[in-house]
Amino acid sequence: MCLARLADRWARRRGGQVTALTVDHGLRPDSAAEAAQVARWMRSSGIVHHILTWSGTKPSAAIQSTARDARYRLLEGWCRNAGRWHLLVGHHQGDQAETVMLRMERGSGRDGLAAMPVLAERSAVRVLRPLIGFSSCRLRQTLIEAGQDWIEDPSNRDRNFARARVRDTLAADSRSFAMRDRLAGLSAQAAGLRARDERTIAALLARVCTLHPAGFVSIDRDELASAQLSAQRRALARIVLCVSGRPYAPSRAAMARLSAAILMPGFTGRTLGGCHFAPIAGAILVCREARNLQPPIALGSNFEGTWDGRIKVEAVGPCDRDVVTLGALGREGWREIVAARPELRGCGIPAPARWSLPALRDAIGIFAVPHLGYNRTGTNSWDFGIRRLTWEPKNALSQRLLWLAPREIRPI
Repeated sequence: MCLARLADRWARRRGGQVTALTVDHGLRPDSAAEAAQVARWMRSSGIVHHILTWSGTKPSAAIQSTARDARYRLLEGWCRNAGRWHLLVGHHQGDQAETVMLRMERGSGRDGLAAMPVLAERSAVRVLRPLIGFSSCRLRQTLIEAGQDWIEDPSNRDRNFARARVRDTLAADSRSFAMRDRLAGLSAQAAGLRARDERTIAALLARVCTLHPAGFVSIDRDELASAQLSAQRRALARIVLCVSGRPYAPSRAAMARLSAAILMPGFTGRTLGGCHFAPIAGAILVCREARNLQPPIALGSNFEGTWDGRIKVEAVGPCDRDVVTLGALGREGWREIVAARPELRGCGIPAPARWSLPALRDAIGIFAVPHLGYNRTGTNSWDFGIRRLTWEPKNALSQRLLWLAPREIRPI
């Protein structure tokens, strides 16, 4: 609420406008009424407001992380459709301190202690946290002085969640304010160091990597070998995240073993983190591993989503007579399309990268493989309402802008 009021004032002074978004997760009986109350407050302040509802089956485990993923999916989707590039969220100093403490308990390294960034580049928007350096007490006092009421989320006090337990621990400490300051300072220091490292890694990736729109990466082995060991491993971790679509990279020990292996003479190939590494013409090919791919998904009317964490698809709906699915091409699928179009053997996409390519199927078989330019005779993806099918990595190859420390921006 404080963020909405401050951002609105900041934008109006510059001739701009903000839109407030409330996500109703539907996890509590009162959530819809609370969202409606926020809408009334926003209207009374002259702020455009929308309620985004998380529909469908709710999880029984990992509730907070699943809800967070759903929340950002809804928020990013609205911003993308509305043509908004910047998404402001209201995390404050206490939230940051809790995140640092949780990661310390889990044994996170320096990168983990950087915690939540002030600025995060995501696939559709730039997420900003302008209040990350301010205490919740200061935000509440700002609302009180403005005569603005607010709603406290009761789940923030539910000790079934680890964050709530950490929050209670910090509150029980007589030095809680000083402790939050120290934890936030530790995060800012780690973020500054990570920003420095990310600039180094971004420069290395720009030298060694070539990205292909079919979803694989080629690495210049000699350029990679010339970099420091720590930079090699971090660069490889970024590549794994980008190509695999997974949320987390393999362990540092696993990345160290991979880095050593691929630079050894006689390297023949290896898999790690959902990726396949193979030597090709003096370079290293990194593509999605052909195992453990997401099963095929049905593309219904107005479908919009992601397959296998990396392939974005939009469909206005298949023809009435067919059921269209999106899944991996696979070896059998490759044999099927090559039998119809033998010239595809010279497509230029290395064999290990072909099996995980997205393919569109109907009741007859494969009718389109867009990244190979394949369409079954007499058909194409447009006939079946497929409007868009592209590789859009969930994780950017470079995170150079991700870890800005609070001191590097000016608060609103």
